[in-house]
Order: sequence, then structure tokens, then C-alpha cells
Amino acid sequence: MGASDSTANSPGSARVRFENLVPFTDRATLHYDLRSAPLYGACLGVMTLLPWVVKETFGGSAWEVAVLSAAPPMGHLLDLYWAHHCTHRRKMPWVVWPGMISRLLIILVGVAVNSSMVVLFGVLSYIVGSVAVPAVSSILRTNYPGTRRYRVVGVVMGLSSLTMALVAGGAGLLLRYAGDDKLLFRPIFIIGGVLGMLGVWVYSRIKVRGERHLAHADPVPAGRFSFFRDIGLLWRRPKFGKYQLIQFTSGFANIMTLPALVELLKYQDVGWLAAAIVLGVAPNLTRALSMPFYGRLLQKLNPMQARAIFSVFWTTAYVLIALSGLQVAWVVAARLIMGLAHGATMLLWTLQQMYFARKRDVPKFMGVHCTLTGLRGLIAPFFGAWLMYRLNSQHAVFGLSALLAAAAGYLSLRLAVHEKRTTNHTGHVDGGGVEE
Repeated sequence: MGASDSTANSPGSARVRFENLVPFTDRATLHYDLRSAPLYGACLGVMTLLPWVVKETFGGSAWEVAVLSAAPPMGHLLDLYWAHHCTHRRKMPWVVWPGMISRLLIILVGVAVNSSMVVLFGVLSYIVGSVAVPAVSSILRTNYPGTRRYRVVGVVMGLSSLTMALVAGGAGLLLRYAGDDKLLFRPIFIIGGVLGMLGVWVYSRIKVRGERHLAHADPVPAGRFSFFRDIGLLWRRPKFGKYQLIQFTSGFANIMTLPALVELLKYQDVGWLAAAIVLGVAPNLTRALSMPFYGRLLQKLNPMQARAIFSVFWTTAYVLIALSGLQVAWVVAARLIMGLAHGATMLLWTLQQMYFARKRDVPKFMGVHCTLTGLRGLIAPFFGAWLMYRLNSQHAVFGLSALLAAAAGYLSLRLAVHEKRTTNHTGHVDGGGVEE
């Protein structure tokens, strides 16, 4: 083998080939994105164990688990407000300060003395962290080319998800062999929070294109915030509104299941390792392995087509749990399938607004999308817990989720067919779904 062949097949050359996916001017973004992803993933991997800390370590209730389940989406209720204020301003400060505070709150979980404190710090961490979402979406739209964005972000998110799976599994294994020392979770959460803060610092080194003319202090007045004007995008842009209805239904089906899932694990009297596999390892492992592939696939599909396809995965997973007799092995299999679906839906959740919005409007569309995410988070987990107690059945929760996921898939298919008839392009095109 010649020297040139050896160089071409080296790990370094693979990294160079991947970095060639973006223009030279944007490679610094990818450089810091790739380095911050595993640090973010380590923190998020620890956070997947929050429900089990509440239930197993402190004997918390299903309602407390429901509050934790509601927190990630519920934090997005104010994203429309944050999107309004960051639209004409430098984006990175809106990523750094929420990110640092959010990870500090995860460190504080490590000193909690009861389930209420764990829930409080966990909820506050999710809510504060969500402030950064509109700004991050805008940075992705600005710094990565539309023709390669899904593929690049898929690899970055896949790396983060792989770290989540490894950290969750490692933490579960460590806690399993801790014996009666149930407080070993403390250093794990403290270390996870510190790594998350380090990830925020690395990400902050990204330079956002087109912002050099802005002063360090936000100089552009954002104007008066009007919730009803901004949320009005749903009926002023009916295609976007219909798509959000589909996403609301699909997301509702997913979020309502977590209290029932944690209650199922407690009923089966599983240990830390099994709980970590179900809650953190299984879904994140398949998500990590599938996201680079989905990055290529979703570049060729519009959001409606993608939702129609992956609703089949969600429906299958819920049916599998509902009909399995709630055995842990079947639940793990279902969670692996959910990870395959979640890999695609995470990419869609982050990037789909680029299809419906012009560049300058991305934060507002993302704000509306996040507000609806928060609304379903405010309702779905509590509805799931109520239904479980009302019917004394975890089967019913997963059965209803399967019906909702199937309905969302059917509506997605109808909207995708209509989109194909009314547009001349295929795949994801920035602004391809803009309505005048």
C-alpha cells in the first residue's frame, strides 16, 4: 500500500473529509460543535437518570416524575418571548448564560436531600436551558449551508447521543454495585454538571456569521412583544399551523408515557443498571447510530414526509409495550425502536423551521414551535399519570399513545401528498415551504 493510500484511509483524513461538508468559512463552527457535543452529552446522560433518582433513591411519587417529564417541553413555553428578544441581537450570549446556569442547577442536584429538591433543581435546569433554543436554531441556520445542514447536525447530535448512552450506562453500572450507598448519585451529577458547563464554554467560541457589525451590548431594539401577534403565525401560515398540529399530537403521545414507564420499572423492581438501560442507554444508543444516516435521508425529505415515515416507528414501539405484558425485555426492545424514531424527530425538531421560514424569521417560527412544545409538556405527562391511576393500567397509557401516533402519521401523510402536488421541489429546501 502506498503512502497516499495510507493517508487517505487514516482517521485524520476521515475527519478532514467530514469537515469538507461545510464551506471553509464555517469549519470553525463544526470544529467547536464536535468538541462540545460529547461534553453536552455527558451532562444529558446523567440527566436521563433524574426520574430514577426521584423514584428509587428518595421514594418519590409518579406525580413528581410527571413534573420532571413536563419540565423539558414546559421550559419552551417562554421561547416565543426569548425568540422575540434575540431576533435582532447577537445570538451567543443567549446561549452562554442560560447554558451555564442550567448546568449549575444540575450540580445542585448532587446536594439534594429529598425528592422535592431533585425535582426543583431538575425542572429549573430544563426551563433555564430552553432559553437558548431559538438562538441555537438561528446559529445553525446562519453558520451551516442548507444543502448539508441535516447531515452535519446529524453527526454532531449522534456524537452527543452516543455519549449520553455511554454515560447513562456507566452511571447505572456504578450505582448498581454501590450496594446500599444510594447517595453515590451525588458526585455523578456534580461531575456531569461541570462537564456540561465546559461544553457551553467550548460552544461559546463559535463566531456567528453576519454579527460583526453588532456591538457587544445588544444595540437593536426588539420592539414591543406581542404574544398573539407572534402565535398568529399558526393561522397566517396555515401549512405551518397544520404541521404544528401534527407535531403536537405526536409529541403529546410520547411525553404522556414517561410516568407510566418509570412506574412500570418500579413495579418490576428493577435495579439501577436496568433502569439506566431503559431510560438512557437503549434510546440514545440507537439514536446515536441512526442520526448520521438520518442526516442524509432528511435532506431528501420535507418535514411532512419524514413525520409520516417515522410515526410508524413510534406506533410500533407503543404497541409493543402495551401488548408485551410490560416485561422489561420487551420494554428495552421498544425503547430501542423509540431511539430510532427519536433520532429523526430530534433533527426535525431542531431544523424543520428552516423549511417554513425565511432566514430572518427563523427565531420567531422556532419560538412558536417551542411554545407549543411547552404547552403539550404542561398537559401530557399529568394526563398520562392521571389515566394510569384512573384506569389502574399502564397498558392503557401506551395504547392511547399508539393511537395518537398513528393519527399523527396519517395526517402527516395527507399533508405530504398535498405538498408534493403544490410545490416543484423535493426534499428539504430552506424556505421551500414559505407561504406568502
